Amino acid sequence: MKLEFKQGLVRFQTDINDNPTFLQQGGSGISLIVSPDPTLITFSHKNSNYLFEENQTVPNAWPAPFDLSDQWLYWDIDLISGERTFGITKIKPVIGINKPAGVNDRHWFDTQAKEMKVFTGRRYVTKLRVFAAFLDEGGILNPYSIGSQVSIEEPNYAGTILFDEDNKPVKKFNRFGDGAFITTETPLSSQFSRLINFKLENALHDGKASEFIPKYHCVTFKELNKLNLAKFTNPTYPCIGVSSEDMHVGEARNFITNGYVKNEFWTWTQQPGTLLFVGPTGEITTEVPQSFSIQTIGHIVSPQTIYIDIKQIIKLS
Repeated sequence: MKLEFKQGLVRFQTDINDNPTFLQQGGSGISLIVSPDPTLITFSHKNSNYLFEENQTVPNAWPAPFDLSDQWLYWDIDLISGERTFGITKIKPVIGINKPAGVNDRHWFDTQAKEMKVFTGRRYVTKLRVFAAFLDEGGILNPYSIGSQVSIEEPNYAGTILFDEDNKPVKKFNRFGDGAFITTETPLSSQFSRLINFKLENALHDGKASEFIPKYHCVTFKELNKLNLAKFTNPTYPCIGVSSEDMHVGEARNFITNGYVKNEFWTWTQQPGTLLFVGPTGEITTEVPQSFSIQTIGHIVSPQTIYIDIKQIIKLS
């Protein structure tokens, strides 16, 4: 995804007056709310930029109790495992080129290195952290705005981190073990075209929903850039992709046209290689349609993974 800034919030849920509603404060803590709109965060890591999407509500992501002091709430991505967690610091963050005095748990965004560093008691160490909100000593929650939190306004491409089949993040080689993660925006090449780079992000396209489209459903264009559900009962409009998230009417969202898709809620029991088809209501199914049309859109890889490979629609008499 092309962005115009580094290190900050890209998108979050708001009310009709554009006030942020993605954080909800309660007696048990502060919850992250992503229904109906997900929260999108970009992390700066030297020359790399990582995109993380919160697409499920997290109750009490930052649990109570909170004492009567200023506190900053943040997201953290582990540099080894790629795991996302939540945290709090009571030390006011610092931004700049010059290294500040070492105070335990002080966050310093080094604008020269373009990375977050945190003092751990002996030295500053690199972290992947972006702030969600400032909670003042009076208990007033102040969410951060969309845009750079470190005043770096420059065009860049941020991609989501890739994980292997063992759920381990894929990284560039580095002799010290702290190489950058490989993302959907990382230029790659194959043995057949080593001089021609491609990016996995190229398999994502966007459009505006003309009706509600659930996540992981087949989509089609009925008008220019206007997405609808693709159904085998309507062969005039073949499937062109699969929705990557819930799409509400009027929302511009991404859809997937090719590649691997993993969903932890899938429980495919069929053998790997089993073909997938467009269903009667736009769902992905292994049932072969017996009327109107047949369109293969990919195949099963594992119980939670499929491969999208959309074929030409076949109309049935």
